[in-house]
Amino acid sequence: MDSTWRERKSKVEELGSTEEALFDELKYTAKLLHKDSRNKYAWSHRQWALEKLGRGYADELGFCNQMLKHEHNAHNRLIWDQKFFAVQKCLTKGMTIIRSCEVNVAMHAILDYPEDENPWRYLRLLYKNDMKALARHEKTTRIQEIRQMLYLQKERTLCKTMPKQEEKR
Repeated sequence: MDSTWRERKSKVEELGSTEEALFDELKYTAKLLHKDSRNKYAWSHRQWALEKLGRGYADELGFCNQMLKHEHNAHNRLIWDQKFFAVQKCLTKGMTIIRSCEVNVAMHAILDYPEDENPWRYLRLLYKNDMKALARHEKTTRIQEIRQMLYLQKERTLCKTMPKQEEKR
């Protein structure tokens, strides 16, 4: 971790990691991430602040969703990773409805950007790579159709780019 972030963390811890100080860190990193959403140190610092608070994970999902609404962030893996961090924390606190809500978020992202690997990966992670459980989810039927369509498109593209062999007589 960058030394600047270590210093920030040390100062907050010196002050006793009060809720006010931790919320200030979340505000500070939010401001930075709106300018540069690919700042991995800021995302890491947010995770640290949230863990110190021990709450705010559902709000973090809302923050991430707001960030993903900006077109230049749609393919940002760091945001999707942060969402998964927050989902895991919500699930450990018994907020199981979050998974279903996040499946919807991932599905909308897949419909908007079907070739972006991030929402596909996120969807698998939500079900801990249990593809059978994912397939049983009532809303993933459309996603399976899209996946099959993408596979067929790639196959057609490969066929078009392959040199044609002369027919043997």
